[in-house]
Amino acid sequence: MYGVKMSRSSDFKFISRLWLQDKLPSYLNVWLFKTGRASGYGNFCSYQKIPSGVTLRIISKGKWLIKTNGLSVSAFRGDIFRTVPAEVIEFSQTLETAWEWYEIQFNGPAAEKFTTEFGLSKNKPIMTPDNIPKAISIFKRLHEIIESENRSTALLLSRLFELIHVCGKAAPCAEIKSSSRKKLVEKAVEYIENIPFSNKNISQLSEELGVDRTTLYRAFKEEKGISPHAFFDRFRMSKAIEFLSSDMPVSLVAKRTGFPDVKYFTGWFKSKKGLPPGAWRNQGK
Repeated sequence: MYGVKMSRSSDFKFISRLWLQDKLPSYLNVWLFKTGRASGYGNFCSYQKIPSGVTLRIISKGKWLIKTNGLSVSAFRGDIFRTVPAEVIEFSQTLETAWEWYEIQFNGPAAEKFTTEFGLSKNKPIMTPDNIPKAISIFKRLHEIIESENRSTALLLSRLFELIHVCGKAAPCAEIKSSSRKKLVEKAVEYIENIPFSNKNISQLSEELGVDRTTLYRAFKEEKGISPHAFFDRFRMSKAIEFLSSDMPVSLVAKRTGFPDVKYFTGWFKSKKGLPPGAWRNQGK
């Protein structure tokens, strides 16, 4: 039998903690193996039906339109967007101005999962770091390390982990700057208007945007004067009226606007308009 004999003094102190419930970070099975930089002036469009790998790009100049998974999202300086082989992506720049981006590409069994460390997903193709200059600086530094003949794995990993720290999902905060608040609401509105109704709820929206419900609520109240739920409700009603103005069956209108059944949709519509959807349509005719 083997044992450890310890002599204890009066000031001896031992504290032990175990992270038994924490998940292993997804970046333990990922590594950076390629960098790229692109720059130009004026019109540019890249359409990738089968992207070459799991790639993160940070925009350092220009205004871009990112199209993927049925979404169309505007991106600006400091925004980070991803490409993965399973998702068709198109990104374009049409202004007569200079543009530029830096990219880093990953390999390894957890390469795609790694992008979730930045809050990116199918429904959230881009994210904006809190510290944009720092994020761009780290991307540039990663390029310098890869290009150097004296590069070291330790230095590369330290910069990569620094990128996770700077660009990873921000902790929820109750107060945000006016400019950040406006951009948050603009992104929320884009998601509401582009994501299929079946995939929409405020909790999921908050998670995709990397903020808590309270932060999103306050941002909407400041920028729109109403809660995100009320905005979503108004948008849903506008689509319901659009569909009812055609000959679309009420059951299909209910489905298209994200209701689980016609009865639920009818009750919701009547509470807003005073009439069931069918009667409302007939009155309009």
